Amino acid sequence: MNPTRTIKLSGEKLSFSASHAIVFEQPNQPGSLGLEPLHGHDFVVDVEITGPVNALGMVINFLVAESVLRSIIDKFNHKILLPAKPDYFNYERSGRQLGVHSKVDPRSWSFPLVDVCFIDAPNASTEAIADDLARLYWGRLTDFGIISPAEAYQLRVTLKESAGSSVTVEY
Repeated sequence: MNPTRTIKLSGEKLSFSASHAIVFEQPNQPGSLGLEPLHGHDFVVDVEITGPVNALGMVINFLVAESVLRSIIDKFNHKILLPAKPDYFNYERSGRQLGVHSKVDPRSWSFPLVDVCFIDAPNASTEAIADDLARLYWGRLTDFGIISPAEAYQLRVTLKESAGSSVTVEY
């Protein structure tokens, strides 16, 4: 029998700063949408990988797991996070600028494209950011053969938005 173990990567070095504005349902007004002001967070990522222990006695090499995670976190760092499926925004590209126009209220912005990171979701909520990060991480770990999807590996990614507020995604 091959035992399973869980490794955990956490700490301030696995963090990124990013901005977003999410669309939300107005309290006590079902169907009425609002848009948060554009604001930023210092997000912190915690990861747990559970799987079988290999012949070297490891689930996965910590340095490899952290390096792959860091490459994904760097994609989000110091960016404006926008939904790639913009149900609530219109995007207008002009040269190297992206115009963002809200369908919820009269706000609009213009950002340099190099400062934008698209989240694979209709809204750039913390849940969507965590899901996108976990999906990208799982994909790279399996695509590079670092872990095998044929074996019983599990991935748990927790994204902390602020003190006491976090989202956990499991694969």
